[in-house]
Formats: sequence, structure tokens, C-alpha cells
Amino acid sequence: VGLIIMAWMRFRGMHHPDGIWRGLAGRCALGLPYIGQIGRKRMLAECMTALAQLLRAGMPLDEALDRLGDFDVDPAYRDRFRALADRTRAGDSLAQALARPRCRLPRGVTAAARLGEASGLLPESLERIARLYQIQADARADVAARLVPAAAIFLLAFVTFLLASSVFATLTYVADALAMSV
Repeated sequence: VGLIIMAWMRFRGMHHPDGIWRGLAGRCALGLPYIGQIGRKRMLAECMTALAQLLRAGMPLDEALDRLGDFDVDPAYRDRFRALADRTRAGDSLAQALARPRCRLPRGVTAAARLGEASGLLPESLERIARLYQIQADARADVAARLVPAAAIFLLAFVTFLLASSVFATLTYVADALAMSV
């Protein structure tokens, strides 16, 4: 059964080089509403930084986008990077490719690509949007870190309430049963 689950996870793109459980936890976390946004922004920041570095090193755009598709990123983004590479190989600029349905990334990336291509400073523009995404992810992570203790206390209080209520209901039922038997 374990081998079947591992094969399914590898097939679904859930394999992580640091271990299967870390990869699964990371993929599941990206699906959570607030936590997922933090993870996706950090992932995009890392990818845009890497793309800028590859372009600055002289790598052609389509090859650099292919390389991003080889990174350990969310499978949806991996597919988008590969689709972007195909579109740029077909002659589209990065901004034009980002306008296509299969290639869409957040509007900030599209705007940075458009600005970078117009000014001739695409790597710098991508690094700026990467810094912005990193700042946003850090701010969200700080808020989440402040909220976790309060949420944990609330959850613990709720579980305690449920347990106390069930004990009280059980004792009430037993007392009623004893009163009826006398």
C-alpha cells in the first residue's frame, strides 16, 4: 500500500527531494487559503530572482524559463513556466506570453515583464517584483505567526468546552436513569 501511495504521489508531482512527507506537507500547505498565499508568493519570489539571475548570466529567455520548470515548485507553476518557454520559443515576448491563458502568472509579474522589456531592464524589473513578493510573504507570515497562539488557545478552549459538555451530558443522563429506577 505504501509503495502505491508513493508512486501516486510521484505521478501527481508531489515528490520532494528532501523527503516525501515534507513534500506532501508543502503541497498541502499551498492549498490552505492564507498559508498558501505565503508559500506561493515566496515561491514566485524565488523563481523571479532565479530567472533574473539566469538572464543576467546571458541565458536566453526560453532556456531560463525551461530551467524554472525544472525547479521544485508547485506543479501548476511548473506547467506555466514550461508553457511560457514554449511561447517565447515561438517568438512571443515574455509580456505577450504572460497574456496567454495557459501562461498566466500574477498581474505583478506581467506588469514587471512589460516594464522590463520596454526599458531593456528585464532582470532588474523581475528582481524588484521578487523583492516585493518576498516582503508581502514575510508580512503575511508575521501576521500568521501572531495569530497562531491565539487560534491555538481558542481551539483548546473549544475542545475543553466540548469535553466538559459531553461529560456533563453523560452525568445528567446517568442521574436521570438512576432517578427513574428508584
